[in-house]
Amino acid sequence: MIGFPKWKIFLVVAISLLGVAAALPNFLPESWMRGAARVNLGLDLRGGSYLLLKADFDSYMNDQMQSLVDDIRTALRKDKIGYKGLGIRGGKISLELTEIGDQDKASDILRALSPGDIAMDISDTGAITIEYREDALKRIKNNVLDQSVEIVRRRVDETGTREPIIQKQGDDRILVQVPGLENPEHLKDLLGRTAKMTFHLMDENNPFPGGIVAAPPGSELLRGDASEDPSGERLYLVKKKVMVSGDALIDARATFDQGMPV
Repeated sequence: MIGFPKWKIFLVVAISLLGVAAALPNFLPESWMRGAARVNLGLDLRGGSYLLLKADFDSYMNDQMQSLVDDIRTALRKDKIGYKGLGIRGGKISLELTEIGDQDKASDILRALSPGDIAMDISDTGAITIEYREDALKRIKNNVLDQSVEIVRRRVDETGTREPIIQKQGDDRILVQVPGLENPEHLKDLLGRTAKMTFHLMDENNPFPGGIVAAPPGSELLRGDASEDPSGERLYLVKKKVMVSGDALIDARATFDQGMPV
């Protein structure tokens, strides 16, 4: 019969008990072992949801260009420069001056609207084409992707998942791995909500239109909330131009000033 010293037997038992104690929190609810360290398992061991998202950069740039179109319209009208055919075509803004002699003046006005970001071409006939420079597009795209990653991170945190993997992949995609979340459809619904906020001015000439069918150029009709009118017929006429967009906000929260909500 082989005999072992008592200290060796005690050491083996102690190490075995320590191993069981270290692994135990992974098999018990957190409420039972509050404060105990748990091993966070990845998708390969624990399972979960894997998503690859794509940032809708085209829609974002279309909104930016629409805002620039409204700025161009306002600036040219202010300086009484005639034009026609102002709009977005093929990813570029185009218009045509009615007076050839206004080329230099119009060029200075348009370049001042977005200095350093736009490239402009003016033909001898007064046709003007405006587009964003490649370096400006790259910078804007990176900003949009960074903002999208932060939005995704905040929404995934709502699920209570521990240590999700959220990172940029390529130029326009976001990789999302959420260990332990077995319902990817719930995650898709959570991430699919629109996260774009814009502020618009109401049309001062006719803010509450009655029975008009079509909005005038530069404006759009928005239906009011059901709490204001149960029939859903309350309409608001607002300017299409985005006065302030979400990318210009650093922080937003409700508070009070002199007893009034702000």
